[in-house]
Amino acid sequence: MVKGLKLAGIALAIIVGIFGLLAIWQWDTVRFVLDNYQTLGEGSEWAEEISEPEDILHYIEGNPDRVALYAVWLNDTDKSIGWRAEELQPMASVYKILILAEVARQIETGKLDPDQMIPVEDIRALYLPGTDGEAHNQAFDHFENEGLIRRDNIALRDVIRAMIRWSDNAASDYLIHLSGRENLENLVEELDIDGLEVPFPINGSYLLWENHEQQDSAEERLNRYRELGRRELKDKAYALSLRMQEDETFRQQEQSRLDGGRLDLDLRMQREMTMTFSPAGSARAYAEIMRQVFLGSFITEEVSAIMQEYLEWPMTHEMIQQDFMRFGTKGGSLPGVLTSAYYGRSVDGDPVMVSLLFQDMHFAVWFHLMQQHLHQDFELKLMMDPEFREKVEQRLQALEKAE
Repeated sequence: MVKGLKLAGIALAIIVGIFGLLAIWQWDTVRFVLDNYQTLGEGSEWAEEISEPEDILHYIEGNPDRVALYAVWLNDTDKSIGWRAEELQPMASVYKILILAEVARQIETGKLDPDQMIPVEDIRALYLPGTDGEAHNQAFDHFENEGLIRRDNIALRDVIRAMIRWSDNAASDYLIHLSGRENLENLVEELDIDGLEVPFPINGSYLLWENHEQQDSAEERLNRYRELGRRELKDKAYALSLRMQEDETFRQQEQSRLDGGRLDLDLRMQREMTMTFSPAGSARAYAEIMRQVFLGSFITEEVSAIMQEYLEWPMTHEMIQQDFMRFGTKGGSLPGVLTSAYYGRSVDGDPVMVSLLFQDMHFAVWFHLMQQHLHQDFELKLMMDPEFREKVEQRLQALEKAE
């Protein structure tokens, strides 16, 4: 009886959290909760068990196929620990590190200038309302308040900031088109790091999920997309993203459809679409990129320095300054997916790189972590606490032996 009441409490907390996340009380929100009521409680028994960083280990042990982890400490032995570190998983926004890398490479060669002014309308033309957790509006509200938008133009450096600091998808898609598909593909090939898939337009992926011209069901679309090769799928995403840029009628219809509303797909289908469409990557691959960026050896020293400038935005916070000499990160979230990559050097420890990837998550756990940020607490503790590192290593070794 007590257990049942606890689970009911978890489900209620999730529903309340949904309202808080959506920050709007209207029929669309109520309908969303009603349509997804059972899904929102999925995994409530796991969410109940996660109240502190160490509990993430318990979740990994109980759901080994849903999590990947890699961490490496730069010292005399370059000690590392990992779990499914080489396996490809959907990356959410962490793959924006690769977009940043190509933009930085073009800044180094002089092809791009971080001070060049970009029409704000060119970025807004790629924006799909309600698909980014208000990241786009928060970023550009900040820039407006800071006086950084001048005559409806904004500097390229602030577009890059919007992509990394706020994880603005419209800014990301603009930079994908600006840097060029072929250049991004060449970058990933030249890096020669296993476990990286080339990024492609985010709005194109959402428009493949659903758009106002589609007549078939979401299930039919998903089955059709799963039969396509990755190249063909990316071609379709690029085509729809370019249409958003160039076809004003199509763009207005899509933005009007989503403005003040939401995707019609239920949460389970959104998770399936996320697993199908998100660029894939491995925990080891992104930890390796962060290692090279930290050391200044990623592509070139200048490219690394440019990337450090944007990835180390958390160093503006006093709490991070108290614990770390250097700290860079990129994280991301999509339905049922949480991913992150870090590098850092604490004030009294070795440099460390961590990448933690969750996929196909129980929705109760996903919302719980989104609200409480316990996965981030887990990563920070892993970076700073040697005793916790040893505990994680021992538990993962035991899990590997049991597999």
